[in-house]
Amino acid sequence: MLDARPCRGGSCSVTALARDPVAGGATGAGGGNLLVSDKEPGGELELALLSDELWQQLADVLPSRIEYEPKGSLVVASDESGMRALLDFAAGQEPAGVHALAALDESPAPR
Repeated sequence: MLDARPCRGGSCSVTALARDPVAGGATGAGGGNLLVSDKEPGGELELALLSDELWQQLADVLPSRIEYEPKGSLVVASDESGMRALLDFAAGQEPAGVHALAALDESPAPR
């Protein structure tokens, strides 16, 4: 992990070296999104929430060409047991500050 905030005034330069191609691995697979809806309570969820918080702070000071667009996510259950599992999972994330909304529609999905 790199923290380039001390260099934002232009007083130094930063070179990032990576073993894999730019935007390879998890960074490329994530498409630039900071996703928390799939993180179980614990270190990974805490890190995702911290990353989101830091990006929000950086968005206020970075040039406008650096894109930051806060988003939510949508998770869909195909049946009642899946919905129950999602609601239980979301309840476990609530103490960490992740807020989920449930929209229940029991009508069949269009085919």
